[in-house]
Amino acid sequence: MSAMALLDSINVPRKHLFSMLLLCLFNVILILVLIGCANLHLDSSTKQAAREIETHFDRIKDDFNYLAKDNKLADSCDVLLVEMRQSVFETHMAKEVAVFREGGQFFCATNKGKVSFNLYPHIYQELKSLPLHQTVAYFKAAINRLNSIGLLFLDDQQRGVSILIPPGYLFELIEQKFAPQGIDFDLWISGQLVDNKSSMNSSHSEVLRFSEYQGERFPFALKSQAGHAYYLSYIFDKYWVFLLVSSVVIVSYSFSSKRRIAKNSLEFSLVDALNRGYFECYYQPIIDASSHRAIGCEALLRWNDPKRGFVSPGIFIPLAEKLNLINRLTYYVFNQVVDFIAKNESVLIGKYVSINISRKTLIAPRLLRIVKQFQKAHPHILKKLVFEITENGEYTDEELELAKKHIQELCRTGIRIAVDDFGTGYSGLNFVSQLPFEIMKIDRVFVKNLDKQQSTKPVLESMVNLARSRNMTVIVEGVETDIQLQILLDMGFVYIQGFLFARPMPEEEVIEYLKHINKINAINIQCRETPALES
Repeated sequence: MSAMALLDSINVPRKHLFSMLLLCLFNVILILVLIGCANLHLDSSTKQAAREIETHFDRIKDDFNYLAKDNKLADSCDVLLVEMRQSVFETHMAKEVAVFREGGQFFCATNKGKVSFNLYPHIYQELKSLPLHQTVAYFKAAINRLNSIGLLFLDDQQRGVSILIPPGYLFELIEQKFAPQGIDFDLWISGQLVDNKSSMNSSHSEVLRFSEYQGERFPFALKSQAGHAYYLSYIFDKYWVFLLVSSVVIVSYSFSSKRRIAKNSLEFSLVDALNRGYFECYYQPIIDASSHRAIGCEALLRWNDPKRGFVSPGIFIPLAEKLNLINRLTYYVFNQVVDFIAKNESVLIGKYVSINISRKTLIAPRLLRIVKQFQKAHPHILKKLVFEITENGEYTDEELELAKKHIQELCRTGIRIAVDDFGTGYSGLNFVSQLPFEIMKIDRVFVKNLDKQQSTKPVLESMVNLARSRNMTVIVEGVETDIQLQILLDMGFVYIQGFLFARPMPEEEVIEYLKHINKINAINIQCRETPALES
């Protein structure tokens, strides 16, 4: 059937036929033009993202370029180590740094101290042959055996510096630009594809167009792939009226397809677990090691799924953040913890319970509403709560001001605020200096090799000095051995959390544990309050 006959069959007046055909033709031409513009935009976005990667490489090199000056690499590992570790602590993206002699033999690394192994010969030869004597490479790190991106450069004596950059940092940087537009990508370093485990479309099965941009100062390539989602998004932004009809068909098809597979996905299981109450709070005691008293405990969420068994928090917490369920999980923990405190007030005299709060949840208006509603009925329970705010991630200036306001409101209710995992984020010093924290929790990474690497002590001392300057109480996480404990006690740390004293336990077990501790220290608990942390 012809178009004219079809229009006749639905009683379209002939005087409008020509106008309708012109309108259809205009729409087709407009879409073709927009597709061309979308292609140019893809090329521009890819080029811009690649240049930003290269700029970050330059900044990372600049942060460690002092090692290639003034014959610095002639110094011993003992001389270099503290300064290198301090630089890693203060530098965005750098996870580990190692230095090597002429010939490519490493002699010092930030997480192992003195080492002895060789740089891959082809990388060393490439460094010597390149005009700028700098490169990036993708390899399995010799120390932690993890796939990493290495930024390497030489000094004028052909000695060099190797900086390990976790690929996830670069992927996060690229995804901030590409994900909102529906653009997928591959990152190639020195001709090797960097594994992107977080990619949701790694097979590129629906790719309509590729774009590629090569680094100018470093040997890498960013290859972007645009599929239907990208083109639909772009055209919708420019011509939403036309897309309104088209998107109905596409969304309906996508929804039905996703619905079929959703019931078997981890995402569906997470939502189902929240609805069915498959989550449980475990509690890990925090001990005053000088008196062996329990001063509180941290609530840690556990997911025991009937089909999947125990699911690691390292899996479901990032997934909850991705699905925008982290606030709901946090409110669930809050309700569980306040019930736990209300049922066991006699056991928890002089103690507190801490809850992990993400940065996103902290600035959510609902958190304040929930806390203030609870305050009206049970204000004394809030005085036994500590909210632990993770250091990871970054706030915009507006979000930072909102975070300050919310923390001040929370403090008025009696809740105290701690900075969690201190020393592992991008902006630790800046974060702590701008928000009114009462407690600093030092991450386990600084304790793991404390008995073997004395160079970690200056870093810990700088942290405790910062805490004291701001009247903050310090808790050290991840303590597992008596040797670690003794070193920390000698340095003045007394509040300890770790397997050495207790693992995370279900509610019934932790109450029995605390009763046992209370019985042993009954006289001390009656006569003395725990400084700064006790209610």
